[in-house]
Amino acid sequence: MGGEALWELVKVFLAALFASALTHLLTHRRFIQGRWWDRKNEAYGDIISSLVGLVRWLEWQMKYEERRWREPEYKPSEEALKVIYDEYKKARDRIEWAAIEGDYVVTTKAANALAELVEVLKVGPGITTDWWGWFDSCCGKAESCLEIVRAEARSDLRVKWYSL
Repeated sequence: MGGEALWELVKVFLAALFASALTHLLTHRRFIQGRWWDRKNEAYGDIISSLVGLVRWLEWQMKYEERRWREPEYKPSEEALKVIYDEYKKARDRIEWAAIEGDYVVTTKAANALAELVEVLKVGPGITTDWWGWFDSCCGKAESCLEIVRAEARSDLRVKWYSL
């Protein structure tokens, strides 16, 4: 009788130990996946925000150039130009950083779209002689990159029921 009770106690202890270890592993896995999802969410949010900032800068630049063409004497304040250029620079730097980071956090398709946009941005408005050609290319690439990244973010950040 004493041996059977001891054997039952050992079985209960082993089952509890196994259940405890399994619970710990599953909880840890869920925690890691949650942290990774948070990192992806933050990365996509930063990238989309930067792309929106770049598109806003391009729209402002277009309005400025159109008005300057109609009214050659028009010149915004230096402070306004600095604020707008700082927004462009910040957005460009974040997009370049995301492109360098590559598909470590974001999908390959999103990383490739960012890399293509960075190639256009590297030429820059002051370096090329065909300013309008650069500007047109930059507008098209920025808008298509924003569409691609948004679509990839929707797909990549979808929570799958089986991953919980």
